[in-house]
Amino acid sequence: MVITHDRIMGPTGSGKSSFINTITGRPVRETGGDLESTTEDAECEHMVLNGVPVTLIDTPGFDDTYLTEAQVLRKISSYLIEMYEENQKLTGVLYLRDIHEKKMKGSEKRNIDLFFSLCGEKYLSNVRLVTTKWDDDCEAVDAVEGREAELREKFWAHMERLGCRYSKYFNTQASATGIVGQMLNLTPDYLQIQEELGEMHLSLGQTAAGQIIELGQKQRLSELRQRMKEVSRRMEQMRQSHNEALQQALEDQRADIEDEMEEMDEKNRILEQNYKSLLQKTQSPDTSFLLKQLMKRWDQKLPADITIKKVVGIGALGAVGVAGLVAATLD
Repeated sequence: MVITHDRIMGPTGSGKSSFINTITGRPVRETGGDLESTTEDAECEHMVLNGVPVTLIDTPGFDDTYLTEAQVLRKISSYLIEMYEENQKLTGVLYLRDIHEKKMKGSEKRNIDLFFSLCGEKYLSNVRLVTTKWDDDCEAVDAVEGREAELREKFWAHMERLGCRYSKYFNTQASATGIVGQMLNLTPDYLQIQEELGEMHLSLGQTAAGQIIELGQKQRLSELRQRMKEVSRRMEQMRQSHNEALQQALEDQRADIEDEMEEMDEKNRILEQNYKSLLQKTQSPDTSFLLKQLMKRWDQKLPADITIKKVVGIGALGAVGVAGLVAATLD
C-alpha cells in the first residue's frame, strides 16, 4: 500500500485551501476572501483516495503575508532536507492558479521562476499546473478560455514543453481526486533544491532559488542606498529651515530605510545557511518533525496490523503555499 502526501501551491486566492477542503470532503481548513495568507508552518490533512492513504501538506509560499522570501525558502528547504536525510523522495507537485485572475502580476511571475528553480527541469514531469474556479459562471466562457490560452502560451509554455501537465479544477471532489489520482503512479524523485543542498553542499544563497532571491535583495539594497542619499541630501538642505514637520518627516523616512537595511542583513544571514545548519534546525527540541508528525498521525489512523515501512512520496511547491503528496509503503 502507498501513502501519498500532496503538496499544493499557488498565488493567494488561487483556491488552495478550497481544493484541500473539497478533496477531503470536510472543512478541514479555513478559506479566506482576503489576500492574507494564514500558513506559516507545515500543516497536514489525511484522507484515503482509491484505497490509498493520502496526506495533504500545506506549507507557506513565497508571497506569504508575514514571512519574507528568504524565510519561506528556509522553511521549505528545512522540510525538504528532513525528507532528504531520510531518503524520502517526492512524487509530484501541484501549482494552482485562479483562472479568473485577469493579470499576471510581477510577483507571480517571480514566484513561477522560484517554483521552477525549486523543482528543477528534470522534475517537471512530476508537476501539475492547475487552473481553478472553473465553476464560477460570472464571466463569459470565451473570456475565461482566452485567459487560459494566454496563461498557457505566454507564461507556462516553457514548463509544459519540459514535461509539466495541465489540468482544470472544477471545484468538485471528483475533479480534485481525478487530478491527484493521476499522480499516484509517478516515479518519485528529489527536487533540484534537495540535490543542491544535500549532494552539492551549496548554501541557500547558492541554490538556483536562492540566487533569484539574492539578486532581488541586491537590487532592493541598491534602491535603499539611493533613497538614503536623497533623504540625507534633503535633510542637509533643511538644516537651516524652521519647518519642524518636514524635518520630522525626513527623519522618519531615514529611520524606515535604516530598519529595512537591517532586515536585509537578516535575510542575507538566512541565505548563508547550508544543509547542516538547516538539518540542525529541524532536529532542535522545539521543532516539530514533519516526517514524525506524518508517521504519528497515520499510526493513529491506520489499522493495528498495518505499519509504515518507507515514505516514498508525492510533494508540491508553490507561490502562496506549498502542499504536496508524499507516498509511504505500508506492510
